[in-house]
Parts: sequence; C-alpha cells; structure tokens
Amino acid sequence: IKECDWVIEVVSENLNIKKKVFDVIEKNRSKKSIVSTNTSGISINKLCHGRSKRFKEMFLGTHFFNPPRQLRLLEIIPNKNTRKDLVDFFIKYSEKTLGKEIVRCKDTPGFIGNRIGIFSLMSCVHNSLKLNLSVSETDYLTGNLIGRPKSGTYRTIDIIGLDTLYNINKDFIENIKDKKSKETFSFPQQIQKMYEMKFWGDKTKKGFYQKKLEKNGKKVFMEIEPNKLSFFKTENTKNKNLYEGFPPEKLLDINDKHGEFYKKVFFDLFSYCSLIIPEISKEIYKVDKTLRHGFGWNMGPFTLWQNIGIRKVCKMMKKEKYEIGEWVKELIKKEKPRFYELEENKKTCYDLKTKKTSLETNEPQLIKL
Repeated sequence: IKECDWVIEVVSENLNIKKKVFDVIEKNRSKKSIVSTNTSGISINKLCHGRSKRFKEMFLGTHFFNPPRQLRLLEIIPNKNTRKDLVDFFIKYSEKTLGKEIVRCKDTPGFIGNRIGIFSLMSCVHNSLKLNLSVSETDYLTGNLIGRPKSGTYRTIDIIGLDTLYNINKDFIENIKDKKSKETFSFPQQIQKMYEMKFWGDKTKKGFYQKKLEKNGKKVFMEIEPNKLSFFKTENTKNKNLYEGFPPEKLLDINDKHGEFYKKVFFDLFSYCSLIIPEISKEIYKVDKTLRHGFGWNMGPFTLWQNIGIRKVCKMMKKEKYEIGEWVKELIKKEKPRFYELEENKKTCYDLKTKKTSLETNEPQLIKL
C-alpha cells in the first residue's frame, strides 16, 4: 500500500479488528496517503485514537451505502484533527469524479443514515410484531407502497444480514443515552432467537425468507412465522392491491391494524427525527437527502411530514402522546409552518438558528412545474 494515494478500510464492524488493520496500515502507508474507514457507525475519533498526529490529519470516515453502484450517497465524517483542505478536496472529488451525493456528518453514533434508517427499520419490526402482521404483509406495507425499496423491512434485513444488524444495534445501545431509543434498537425476543439460531438471511440461506425447491424443480419462497420459528409458503400480497395509489395521509386514515401500523411507524420516525436534531445535524435537509440517496426512499422524513401536514401530524402525535422536538413546537406557532419552501427554482429549508425557511439546500436541477 506504499504506492497508494487512498487506502480504504472495509473490514467487519468491530472496533478491535479495525484497530489491528490500522496498525498494519500506519506502518506501511505513504506519509502523504489518505486513509479512510467505511464504518457505518463506529466513532471516527475512537477509530484513530492513539494514532500519530500525521495519521489523524489524513484520516476520515467515508461511508458508502450498499450497493454503491446503485446508491449514490456518501457520508463524509472528519475526526477532530482531519485537515480542512483534505475534507474540502474529498467532497469535490467524490462529487465530480465518483458522482456521489455528499453529506458531511458529525461524528455521532450511526452518523445520519444509519441512525435514522435503522431506527425506522427496527420501528417497523417492533410494530409489526405487536400488531401480529406477517413478514410478507409487513414488507408489502413498507415497500414501494410508501415510496421505499420493494424489499420493505424483513427482506432488507435478510440482505443486510441479521448478524450485521445485531452488531450495528449493539453499538447504538452502548453509545446512545436515550432509553426509548435503546428499546427500539434492541431485538425483540423472537428476533433474538433467530439471531442465536443463525437465521441471518441470505448469507446463511435462511432468515425471514427461505427459498426451497419443489419436486418439479420450481423455486418456492417460504417466510418465517416469528413466534413459532417455522416456515410457510408466502402468499403474493401484492396481487391484492390493497392500497395502491394511496397518499400518505390516506394511509393514516385506514381503520384497521394497517392504519394503526402506519401511524406508529410514521409517528415513531417523525418524533425521533425531531428529537435528535440538532444532535446529528443542524441542517434538516441533510436528513432527507441521506435517506433518499442512501436508503432509496422517495421522500425523506421531513418532506413526508410536510406533505401530510406539519400541524395536522403534531396534533395527531400529541393525542397519541408522542414526544416532539422543541424546535418543531416553535415552528408550528407560525401561520404557515413549513420545513421547505420552493421559490424561483430555489429550495430552502427551515433554519434552526434564524427560525426562518431560509437555509439553502443546494439541490441541483430543481424545476418548479
């Protein structure tokens, strides 16, 4: 690696393993080379703790989202000693040469993408189990229907790997102070049993789904019944076309357990996002940008919230006893509360400092039709 300009570490999400890799890199790298980590949530400052000043100055987090060819987001996370000119260069290089959408993040647990994306994923898991929704039913409700990837919730976990998700959540639980967050990131009993039995998804050929061959050679998709840990043949829920074309506000009005599910997962998400601003970011547009380009959502949380109606949602959340961030309480006092405004093809977002919708989002090619 002495001849490399940029060395990227992409090993297992384990602090001790990563530190051993950095021991080797620091001994063998060129003094001018850039070193980065692809960690999805381990503290960048912890990773370079005890390293030389020169190493720290040339070290930063570069979190690519998988698969990187399809997902354009790149989170860039400097440590306390990273050179400013290196950060500026990396942002320009990643945008122009790599074609990435860049979000500069604070060194907080999970940065922005995983902190919110994994929280939302786990909220869907907890609430689907509480409401006794099947695996495929949950994936139908949380996939393309709400502008998210068709893999929904459980199929996404099979792709990530339940073991990987366990390690990510373990890091959150150890480093986040909020008790309610810890509960959401904790595995429910049924999922913990699956983890212990190594039902880890695609990598172990058995997770929330399992492929089986029938005697005629035809592939059959089986899904797990989490309470019994047994598999049954998946029904094609999509053919029912239950809520195709429903806007988000109409999904909240469904008068059955599906409507209850949407209320819980949307309100969990809105509440959490409002409470961890400004901890993870002072700019709310970064949250939406990250979820769109890193998780493949059509709309980020704040855009979704505004589309349903900020004041309307706050009233519903208050009735259901959800917490709301103080800055949102301040915002809804305005005559027309908005997270975003679009004027003369320029998109601006709510600025927590000025309390006006004046912060430029720098989104390219915006066309107002």
